Amino acid sequence: MRVALLHSRVGPAAGADDQDTLAQAAAVRRALRSLGHSAVSVAVDLDLGPAAWTLARLRPDVAVNLVETIGGADGLAHFAPDLLAHLGIPFTGSDGPSLVLTNDKPLCKRLLVARGVATPAWVEADGSAGGEFAPGEFILKPCREHASKGIDADSVVLAATPGNAALAARRASERLGRPCFAEAYVAGREFAVSLLAAEAGEAEGEQGGGEVEVLPPAEMIFHGKWERPLLTYAAKWDPESPEYEASRRSFEISDDPAENDLRAKLANAARACWQAFGLAGYARVDFRVDGQGRPLVIDVNANPCLAPDAGFAAACAEAGLTYEQTVARIVAAAIMRKTFGA
Repeated sequence: MRVALLHSRVGPAAGADDQDTLAQAAAVRRALRSLGHSAVSVAVDLDLGPAAWTLARLRPDVAVNLVETIGGADGLAHFAPDLLAHLGIPFTGSDGPSLVLTNDKPLCKRLLVARGVATPAWVEADGSAGGEFAPGEFILKPCREHASKGIDADSVVLAATPGNAALAARRASERLGRPCFAEAYVAGREFAVSLLAAEAGEAEGEQGGGEVEVLPPAEMIFHGKWERPLLTYAAKWDPESPEYEASRRSFEISDDPAENDLRAKLANAARACWQAFGLAGYARVDFRVDGQGRPLVIDVNANPCLAPDAGFAAACAEAGLTYEQTVARIVAAAIMRKTFGA
């Protein structure tokens, strides 16, 4: 097949998370070629014209969409699948509306609550709130960014009232130059659950929200002395930072009844997110587990990184899939979809 490989246009001054996009694209390109496909890279930025012209000229059989940011903003990533849908090109992963819903974190949380999926309470900068407020620690997060952008050790604040939390969110918005909100900090275990569309034949004709395989959950283990275990930007992207060295991914979950029950709860909640947001192809849902053993969704990532050393590929490997098999499954899911986009 002729495959278009879409990725974000990355400038020389881009951060480590954006630079990783190029490594991800190179790895997927090698996998596609090993599977016998030809792959042509298409960089996407705020000017969609050149990408549209290139795609129209290539007339690919399918597009692999690796675009995580456009113009440096995660909240604009939906332009890539929207463009592909407009051109009638089948593409991997979720469609534009699903990305809009999941990239706007407060909006995502509202939909989770509406669907009965547990998520930590939150307060927005304008005072809007969701969930049952309790005085305590809150994380200040950008509303429309993934990859822990804008999150560091100082992002956790104490809030005695919703007004305190809203004020802290407004100050963070001013400091970071982007909208922020305050989410209740859950001091429990952290898990990432990856999801992969069912193999071809099991979900033929399905759009987003079809049959899905829940991959083995990965727990984030925090070593050493942490004032407050938290996956900051440095913990994810700066190999020289103490946080990076003191956090690791683990699939070693015991088989005792309590852990089996937790594993089932994580899988059910992740599957509920897949259905609620109409996700397709592949995705990842992140959780914190509270003191009652209840998983709370802290992030829904509709287009997680596909780099070989990233969490999604690690979960696929834990499930017995090679990297090439993973890429083949994702491409096959795109081909099987009968309609492209919303």
